[in-house]
Order: sequence, then structure tokens, then C-alpha cells
Amino acid sequence: MITSFDKVLEKCPLCSSPKIKPFANWTFKKIPLQYQQCHSCGFIFQNPTYSAASWGKFYKTDYRALYNDDSKPAAEVIKIQNDRADHYSQWLSNLNGKVKSHLDIGSSAGIFLKKIKDSFGVVKSTGVEPGDDYRQFASENGFDIFEDIDQLIESKPEKYDLITLCHVLEHIPDMVDFLKKIRAHLLSENGFLFIEVPNIRGGQSFEIAHPNCFSHKTLNDVLEMAGFKMVRHAEHGMPRTNHKESKIYLSSLSTPSEKQAEKASLASSEYLDSSLNHIRKGFTLDSWTMFWLKYPIKKLLGKFPV
Repeated sequence: MITSFDKVLEKCPLCSSPKIKPFANWTFKKIPLQYQQCHSCGFIFQNPTYSAASWGKFYKTDYRALYNDDSKPAAEVIKIQNDRADHYSQWLSNLNGKVKSHLDIGSSAGIFLKKIKDSFGVVKSTGVEPGDDYRQFASENGFDIFEDIDQLIESKPEKYDLITLCHVLEHIPDMVDFLKKIRAHLLSENGFLFIEVPNIRGGQSFEIAHPNCFSHKTLNDVLEMAGFKMVRHAEHGMPRTNHKESKIYLSSLSTPSEKQAEKASLASSEYLDSSLNHIRKGFTLDSWTMFWLKYPIKKLLGKFPV
């Protein structure tokens, strides 16, 4: 298991500003983590973190075992993925009939691929999943699953009407370049990009596998820098909780834009001053407390998969 970080960032990974300051310390499964905030754009990120080579090894060999106590698809993981797939398909229901091809990046066991295929009448479903066991599981259920997007791009596929990244972007260190590559090589001209990430201003998202922490502002910055326009977004708690005050997730739908922002927008002093307060508020919501009370004790001890 790789638990020692081997890269220290001197600048913000979003806007390249050197004005970065300590934000929070955290412990995830007995692994100490440190996060910093950029006092130019407001982005919150893991620092120190992994090098590109170490990230590759981590996802190849360690990620599933660390998060799920097993590298193979587990029943509780499949249950959570089914709940998420139901919620995502409802949130995207206005696209029903508008998309004939779907690419799910971070496709795991292929549950969301199947849901969109069955619900939307999609004729081409493709996944990208780095985990060997999960990739094999989805492949055995009839889906074309690639190990990474570079491998997919090399296959020269027809571009997709819908690309989804559900709890993926928080894992990608080079997030802007990653989305630029998707826009250039994989998304159709009139296609849609759906992203969901943890909302740092609705709770916390400090985990060993999360180099990035997003708010609506910084997610929008990333999208605009990659050449996208956010056309719809929501801050919510589904499928964990439907409490109206819960905002632990950010969902967004975007389309390709003719414009591309050169840099992230500046964060106001009020935005920077309120960052920690938003996280504290997220921890005190009744909905957050009630969610955890619904699950077995073993999950409260750190075994809840995400």
C-alpha cells in the first residue's frame, strides 16, 4: 500500500498562484493528510500529494482494497452504485431521447452504464475503469471497458453524446487538461458532460484519493478553463439524504463552449473567510447525522465505500 506522499506543490494546481496557505489537517484510515487553499482563486487541494507515477500505482493496486476492504466488487458497493445510478438517471431525464451514445469515465462495475442504456435507449455504451476486477466485472456484463482514456482515444471511437464523470474529477490531479482531452477527442459537438463531485462547502471531502476539493465556484472555473459552459447545477445530498439543507454533493451539466477561460476567477475575501465555516456547517446538519445513524456500525468505523 502506498501511503507516503512524494510530491510537494509550490503553486495552486488550478491557477498557478504561489499564494497558498494551510487550510486543514485530516486523518483518513490512519493516514495523515494536509490540505491547502489558494488565496487567489480559492481552490482547496491536497499538499503534499502523490506524483503521477504513484497515483497510477495507487489506483491500479491499492484504491479498491483501501476503500472497500477488497479489490473485487462487493454487494454493498453494488447497492450504493445502484442508488446513485437511479438518482443520476432521474437528474438527467431531460436528456432522454437526445443521446444515443454514453461514455462513463470511472465506470466501476458498469451499473450506471446499464441504467442509462436501459432508461434512455442508448445504443453505444462504453466505460473507462482502471481497477482490473471492476473492469472485468463490467466487461463480463457486455460493456466495452477501457483501462484509461488514452487507451480509448487510441481506439479512435466515434464521439459520444453523453459523457459522465461521477465522483471522478476529485481524483484527477491534472483536471483541466483531463477535461480538455475529453472535449477534444471524445465529446460530440452538441454533446453533454455530466459531473458530480463532493461539495467542500457542504461538508468535507478530505480523503487520500482526493487531491481536489470543489465548490461550485472552483468547479465552474475548471470547466470554463477546459472549454465548457455549465448549463445546470445542483447542490444536494442524494441518494444519501433528501434533507433540503444537505449540500454534500455538486452535480453539473455542461456543454462545449466557444470560449475558454485563460485562468480561474479571483476569489473574494468573503469567499475565503467563509470556507471553513461551510465545512463546519456541513458537519452539524441533522441530515448528515441521521444518514450515518442509518448504517451499520462497521461503516461508522471507516468501512463505508465511496
